[in-house]
Amino acid sequence: MWHRSQAFPGGGWSSWERFDGALSQVAAQTNADGRVELFGVDGSGGVWHRSQTSPGGDWSAWDRFDGVLRP
Repeated sequence: MWHRSQAFPGGGWSSWERFDGALSQVAAQTNADGRVELFGVDGSGGVWHRSQTSPGGDWSAWDRFDGVLRP
């Protein structure tokens, strides 16, 4: 998975950065405080999460939730 970001609304874009890990499904949402949260599912149904530590800032490491997601 790859991403780009803006330091502030309407600002320039960062260069492309690759996130580690291999996820088959990914969803993103912006919190009320401006941080982006990512959720993803790996090939075995494991659900993963990472988020920005501050709006437009660095990212936390991936953290796996317990259990698996099965349709």
